[in-house]
Amino acid sequence: MSFPEPISVSASEQIRTRGNIDLPSHPPSLPAHPSLPGHPTANPTTWKAYQTCLNLQNVALSQKSLSALIRARILGYLIIHAPSPAAQMFIAEEINRHALASVSTNDNIDGLRSLASGLWKHVFYQFIVYPVELTTMEERADFPADSSEALALMRDHYQCFISGTACSHYNLFELRKPSVPRDIIDGMVVVTRIIPAIEDTKITDIPGITPLTVRQFLKSYGDVHIIKEMDALEDTRNLFSANDTIAFMFQKMDLWLIKDPNSSNPTTWSVKANNQLHLMCPVLPRVEYKPFVTSIFPPDPRYFRLHGIIAHVGHLSGCTPEIYHRQVVWEEYVDGIVDYENPEAKPILTAFEMADAD
Repeated sequence: MSFPEPISVSASEQIRTRGNIDLPSHPPSLPAHPSLPGHPTANPTTWKAYQTCLNLQNVALSQKSLSALIRARILGYLIIHAPSPAAQMFIAEEINRHALASVSTNDNIDGLRSLASGLWKHVFYQFIVYPVELTTMEERADFPADSSEALALMRDHYQCFISGTACSHYNLFELRKPSVPRDIIDGMVVVTRIIPAIEDTKITDIPGITPLTVRQFLKSYGDVHIIKEMDALEDTRNLFSANDTIAFMFQKMDLWLIKDPNSSNPTTWSVKANNQLHLMCPVLPRVEYKPFVTSIFPPDPRYFRLHGIIAHVGHLSGCTPEIYHRQVVWEEYVDGIVDYENPEAKPILTAFEMADAD
């Protein structure tokens, strides 16, 4: 498996150049006349929302605000790639509701940016900034290795690890930020993650462990028989976390597993999954992953479709290069981004500040 080369420039240089929104790695602008189900001009609500995204994109370009530009593209591409008319209407209504005034005003920009911040922080960015501990296998009497409740499954050279009900990222974060409300931490759920199999700890080398395949796993959980492949967002860990608000929003956006419309079999589902070699974000030096054991049941297979659509939108919106651009170098578990040319200096930008920085 190949990862991008480590970043060679200093963290301070990264921050100085982050506002350059003319980087060739960023995709073209939102299309002025997108191809939408039931052309957008036929639905005033949807068309108004998409025009708002176009206007926000123009404002972001004029103000050289890269984070606003990415948010505008996230919202615009969510309209274009909405999985159903009902989901498209929900997304449009949310955009219109957050558009408080003329798009040229700061209030409106802040409102729309806050609407997209859940996608930006919780899906595309958060778990690259904060390395989470990885779950390892353990032979357990209550989770036979050949059962549908097995803790891991194999897909090519990947292990799919299922974490506990409490997000390990927020468990780590709680130790450093005691002010985080307990209900927020309890509300975070990591569904699953897929990582490359480590040579010296391959699941097939563990005595008594017979790993499930992805197809076996999905078939055992809700009669999911067919996997429809879809490339995921490059270099981003296949990991999702949502509190109640974000989970509700995703559900209203219809980003879940659906019956395969091209199949007469009522138990055939379309699942967004990935068999390519880019599910894991670059593992940068100075970061140590410490395995631990947890025991939970398998995730809902609807997650795979959620990941597929969100990953596609993120790729079109230019999130991948910007996430990597913001990775820079970090201390273990990211207390803050530090300038290694001056190790005695204080962190010049914290992780959460970096998520919103232009």
